[in-house]
Amino acid sequence: MTPPSLSPIPNAIPLLCPIFLWVMFLCFIVAVLFALDDGVKRLRRLHQIPCDRCLYNTGSPHLRCPVHPLSAFSEDALCCRDFEPASTRPQPQLAKPSRQKRPLLTLR
Repeated sequence: MTPPSLSPIPNAIPLLCPIFLWVMFLCFIVAVLFALDDGVKRLRRLHQIPCDRCLYNTGSPHLRCPVHPLSAFSEDALCCRDFEPASTRPQPQLAKPSRQKRPLLTLR
């Protein structure tokens, strides 16, 4: 019988396997952090879309903007040339009903 040879590959597996698992785990964590960073950047860009503050915004889900219906509320609307702030539109002043105190019980 010949004695078993001590090759370096079987002896390296217990050492390389945990290292490989830690490297894969760290790659996963880095990928998640990059995805979160990309999502935050995208959200910041989408929050700059001015359509909800525009004078021409109808508020209807069927026709959001009569001037540019295809690019309304999309990234194409970031540099809309027809944007008018809605605050320039005069707001209708509703007459407040006068509140007169009425007697609780009227006797006739």
